[in-house]
Amino acid sequence: MASTADQLALYAAAVWAWAWLVAVTRRELPKTIYVQQNIGLYTPWLVYRLAGASRRLAVGGAAAVGAACLVPEIRSPVAVGLLIAAGGLLTYAYTQAARLLDPRIVNALLARGNDGPDEPVKAA
Repeated sequence: MASTADQLALYAAAVWAWAWLVAVTRRELPKTIYVQQNIGLYTPWLVYRLAGASRRLAVGGAAAVGAACLVPEIRSPVAVGLLIAAGGLLTYAYTQAARLLDPRIVNALLARGNDGPDEPVKAA
């Protein structure tokens, strides 16, 4: 049996990782999808699903934490499950975003040159 301090650290890490996942799906993934679409990269359907599921992820995480609070026997398995799920989904999301840093993509974008105005358009 793990000590109370170890269990508390596990719970805190699980909640932090899940909150991070919700923040990434709410703020960063929509920006990544927008950039990928504008430069013509393929965006997998799971990225769209993750970006649209931030509210469901938040509610699911809160429900898991609530269930773990009510039933002491499932606290550690819930915390481990949240950590594994959040770690896997964050890894996937950041892997998809890292595709934008591929040298082939960066070089192709730089080779395009200036395809837009340097100064903002002035109102008439």
